[in-house]
Amino acid sequence: MPFSMSSTHRQCVTQAENNMHVIQDTHIVDVLPTTKDLSDMFYSNTYSIDELKAKCQKVCNEILKVEHVVNVYPTYTTNSTKRLVFVAVVENEFESTEQLKQLGYDIEIQYKQPKYTKDNPRQDDYLLKHEFTDKLKNVIRKFGNTLMLKHTNVSFIRGCKYRLVTENENEIKYEPRLAVYVRAKGFIPIGEEPIAKSYDGVPVDVREGVCITFAGGRANDILENVKMGCQIERHQSGSLGVLFENDNGLCGITCGHVVCSPKDMEQCMKKGGTVNFDTNYEVYQPKKPHTIGYLKKVIYKQGIGNDVGLDIGVIQLTSRPPIDGKFPIAEKAQSDLEFESGKAFEPKAVGEPCYKFGCVTEYTRSKITQTSEEPSVARFNFEGYTLILHNQILVKTNGVLFAEPGDSGSPVFIKACDGELVCIGIVEGGLYEQNDPTCTVYVTPITRILQELCISKLKSFSIIETMAKDIGELKGSVSRIEQLVINNKAYQCVCS
Repeated sequence: MPFSMSSTHRQCVTQAENNMHVIQDTHIVDVLPTTKDLSDMFYSNTYSIDELKAKCQKVCNEILKVEHVVNVYPTYTTNSTKRLVFVAVVENEFESTEQLKQLGYDIEIQYKQPKYTKDNPRQDDYLLKHEFTDKLKNVIRKFGNTLMLKHTNVSFIRGCKYRLVTENENEIKYEPRLAVYVRAKGFIPIGEEPIAKSYDGVPVDVREGVCITFAGGRANDILENVKMGCQIERHQSGSLGVLFENDNGLCGITCGHVVCSPKDMEQCMKKGGTVNFDTNYEVYQPKKPHTIGYLKKVIYKQGIGNDVGLDIGVIQLTSRPPIDGKFPIAEKAQSDLEFESGKAFEPKAVGEPCYKFGCVTEYTRSKITQTSEEPSVARFNFEGYTLILHNQILVKTNGVLFAEPGDSGSPVFIKACDGELVCIGIVEGGLYEQNDPTCTVYVTPITRILQELCISKLKSFSIIETMAKDIGELKGSVSRIEQLVINNKAYQCVCS
């Protein structure tokens, strides 16, 4: 969950460049290259990129030995100072900064847990509804995948409305731009070129921000009957989404990264985006060993062009099945919302209020800031494996987080004209931006999920539909009894 630090927290440490590093472990004395060695190799162009990467990897391995460091990669700068810098991603622990100083390298520290600072407030109008021109849509669809492949530092791509600086302070002018979010702005990974200034005439606005999945988080109570939004666990902990019925019986939907390992997700991609499982893959609520069912299917598709990306896990619920459309009792904001109808809808309008229940943030409300019809590309780092998803619904709040880690899979709704909840999707993850106390939450459209699962509707708990189902089952039972009576009479006639 890396996020850029403010300049006051940033630790850029150097040692006398002509001295060889002396590390406490004597077996590596005179093995690690100095900052000067690496800079000379890079800026002199006398060594290959592969040779430079090999040298840098030795330093990365040493930095990873520092407690609380979870990732590190070598970069270079293109500004006037021209530095070779190691970007280190650390947990929310300040102890690691002192240890990093002792290594004597130029290190840019990024927090895994986002940090909010008030430095350098935004000049553009990110939150207002922006108009996507056809040209901007085409640019994202044309260059989105290329940007992700060529620039490993890119986390998210979307269109934006950028406020221009004008001579007249009272004059407000905007232009469409391509917003490209990177883990550490100004630090370019070794072996890669800087991001272009524009694509097909559309200017690029590089921003700092990181996409994270919302797995992990706090535990909930063991429920007698599971409910939508409660905590579940397999590979990681997350939230149970909405429900549906098929040949396997009652099933629940959540995110694939909650119930699958990176290796499983990789296999899913190799097998065309869908993997079916047997009954050996238990799923728990709220955690092991409290089984509620089994993982039956995982779908992971990036969704190129106009298509929507999917990261979905299907759970067959075999014990403690839900009996109504109510959500777990919330400790924070209380709500009497219920999802009884089983109705699904794809929102078409920006600014529409939406609601969510997840096992961590529980009941929250916000507004839709971008629909899945407007192109976007998001990259998530899933324990070293990259998840890329196109064209998600975006939800943004002011001041209050709509979702946090542990809320992956949470169902998201809007209200119909009669006040009834209608499902629009499930929470996937979020983008944390520099100088923003909240985050933009990604929601996978439920209509695309239903299409992929070849089902027409979600599970309904409404009294009318339940009675209709019971009547249908009763009619079926009566028909079977009548057939048995007919067969029995026929048998008696034959015997007589």
